[in-house]
Order: sequence, then C-alpha cells, then structure tokens
Amino acid sequence: MTDTIVNYEDIEKTPAAELLELSHEQLDALIKRAERAAYRADTVVHWLRGIKVEKTFREAGNRNHGGAQ
Repeated sequence: MTDTIVNYEDIEKTPAAELLELSHEQLDALIKRAERAAYRADTVVHWLRGIKVEKTFREAGNRNHGGAQ
C-alpha cells in the first residue's frame, strides 16, 4: 500500500498519475465515498423537485381560491 494521500475534495484536480499511485483499497474507498455522495445528491435532487411541484400546486391553488387558504 502506498503512502500517497488524495483528499476526496481534490480528486477533480488530481492528476491521473497520482491517482494511479493509489492502492486498490484506497481507490475502492474513494469510489465508495463518491457513490455515497452521488446517492445523497440524487436523493436531494428528487426531494427538491418534489418541493418545487408542491410549491407550484399551492401557488396555483391560491390563484384559484382568491389567495385564501
């Protein structure tokens, strides 16, 4: 295992040559972290889209009922 340390936040700016120095275990850990981040981001996107739809329905309801709720 190599002593090379790559911060997850810096991966996009890290040259491929440095990433190739990482062990399989280090790469697996970074991949797992990225997968968790992607899953969480996907969940947040769906939640926000649902909130936006709900907001649209509520605003349409206010217009249809004279603004009273």
